[in-house]
Amino acid sequence: MKEEIQKIFACSTISSFKPNFDCKRPYLNIIRSILRQQKYTFIGNDYWTKNDKIRTIKYFIFRNN
Repeated sequence: MKEEIQKIFACSTISSFKPNFDCKRPYLNIIRSILRQQKYTFIGNDYWTKNDKIRTIKYFIFRNN
């Protein structure tokens, strides 16, 4: 899907499109970068399940005026 994203969005500032870039979740990096270009704020907070057994991250996305 990277080819389709490159046709629509400016990808020179998105690190996932650079050669030799390695990360766990490149899809998240692409989404965050595109949202930043569209004037959104992307905030991630740690979140534990009910019994504190599973840790995850909840993401909040806000539109800047």
